[in-house]
Amino acid sequence: MPLSNITTLQMLDLSNNQLSGVVPDSGSFSLFTPISFNNNLDLCGPVTGHPCPGSPPFSPPPPFVPPSPISTPEGNSATSAIAGGVAAGVALLFAAPAIVFAWWRRRKPQEFFFDVPISTDTFNNKNILGRVGFGKVYKGCLTDGSLVGVKRLKEERMPGGELQFQTEVEMISMVVHRNLLHLRGFCMTPTERLLILTCC
Repeated sequence: MPLSNITTLQMLDLSNNQLSGVVPDSGSFSLFTPISFNNNLDLCGPVTGHPCPGSPPFSPPPPFVPPSPISTPEGNSATSAIAGGVAAGVALLFAAPAIVFAWWRRRKPQEFFFDVPISTDTFNNKNILGRVGFGKVYKGCLTDGSLVGVKRLKEERMPGGELQFQTEVEMISMVVHRNLLHLRGFCMTPTERLLILTCC
């Protein structure tokens, strides 16, 4: 195959090889500059910058202009995918706070500590369901009408009382059984330790 027929060659460096002969100026060779053939004094042709003996003088080769990128469907789909991903991310960024706010407004109102004494008639003895290790369990009715058991731990300050309360909260919250009360909430203040349990 003649060298002038090679059309897919994109890079060539034959410098410093002591080559000789005529370098074609057609096919891929028309894209190369004299730098590709440096220090090969016996090479000639328009691409090398040295005229061949007996040939008419020539003008220097035109400057190399790289081919413009061709738009392909794959490139367009990748660009579209990136743009779509960015748009979805921005939409989610704005939608997330709205979703959280809507959930927050619709969530079930929470009972607060000041509701618990009211629900148990200020821990009246007539509402005692039973006595347990470190306190009493009172029957209570929350503002939403649900019945709860309120375990009120003894008020005396004992060493390790806070740790015992936190341990009990953790243990009760992990236990799930149909015959056991489920922990609905708890309250720990400087004067009170309360566990709010589902009842019946």
